[in-house]
Amino acid sequence: AKAFSNILQIIRNAVGDDVFLLGCGCPIGPSIGFVDANRVSADAGPTWYPAFPLPRYDRTSLPCARNMVRNTINRMFMHKRWFIVDPDCILLRNGTGFTDDEVIGIATVIGMTGGMFLVSDDLNKVSEKRLAVARALVPLTGKAATVLDLFEKDMPECLSVELDGPSGRWTVVALCNWSDDPMSKSLPLTDALGPVQDGEEYHAFEFWEQTYRKVPASGALASATPVPAHSARVYCVRRAKAGIFDNSPSYVGSNIHFSGGVEVSSMTTDFLPAHTTRPRRTASARHNHGGVAAPAFSISREKSRSEPGEWLMRLKLDVEREIIGDGKVFVCLPGCGLSKGPEIGGNCQTGVGDGGESSGPPARLVDAENEIWEVRVSLGKKANILNVRWRVN
Repeated sequence: AKAFSNILQIIRNAVGDDVFLLGCGCPIGPSIGFVDANRVSADAGPTWYPAFPLPRYDRTSLPCARNMVRNTINRMFMHKRWFIVDPDCILLRNGTGFTDDEVIGIATVIGMTGGMFLVSDDLNKVSEKRLAVARALVPLTGKAATVLDLFEKDMPECLSVELDGPSGRWTVVALCNWSDDPMSKSLPLTDALGPVQDGEEYHAFEFWEQTYRKVPASGALASATPVPAHSARVYCVRRAKAGIFDNSPSYVGSNIHFSGGVEVSSMTTDFLPAHTTRPRRTASARHNHGGVAAPAFSISREKSRSEPGEWLMRLKLDVEREIIGDGKVFVCLPGCGLSKGPEIGGNCQTGVGDGGESSGPPARLVDAENEIWEVRVSLGKKANILNVRWRVN
């Protein structure tokens, strides 16, 4: 170990601190302090189990997705403590032995590491369906998840990471199924979030299936359908009721980024009471997201549920990436019922952005009881601005 660390010291001195040094197959202990990133898993082979003639029973070292997933989860805590965690590449091409569900499971683990994301395929030969899985991980969150059942299973299945950005604070929870059969998965909300107050409610948006439900503090995150073998479900969880803030609009999730929030570079909400001519806005702190300070959402703290007026939510989406095409965002719009939907504007409203025309209405009511709306957007290379306006009687 000492000899190896001496070699790494020579390499680091030679290349200097400005060179990004990745250890691949590098012993973990002696590399600490010398490499910027380090592989923490077995090679990501093209099959879930070691391919014949390799022994299937190996659970640690031989190339396969199972070993890559197992080692990555169990070493996730090393991220940004010792080095940036590298879980090895994701294989997207259809010529592997992976099902689409297994690709989702592998992508979920990579996304929850917050570390490095490598693709080893010719992207021109990757199907649009699997390419969308890769897009959903970019940019990475930069934060590693906490493994909730680390000492309970050889291959832990419950991951949680708290995030903070322009859309507020929220928690991303992954429920995985590493068994060979589909299984229903659930996790008490208190296990995922820690202590919660009685009476609170939470928005729970599942990214891969694009489903929503509101969960009480005493409830649990649960898959709407059994989680396929070797796959996962990812929940974006936000507090829905918070005392005097329980009537404020909120971001719920999207089909753009698996985290359900990293895709938002700025968000503001304003309320215009019916008897005034100027919107009521409060000053808010600025969040640092991806190294760039962006304005956080502002809330009308004085608004009561019975007060008539008009809300305006303004979102800026996906400014760091050049992804063109249709997208969906899910928002909670208090007082916006089925009889009269929201007015949609901005340069990424449906059919206006660089992504071209889209079919269907610009907004669709998903959950009338909880006032959840799905808003269609066209994402372009330029700044994507979405304005949502609705009246409260």
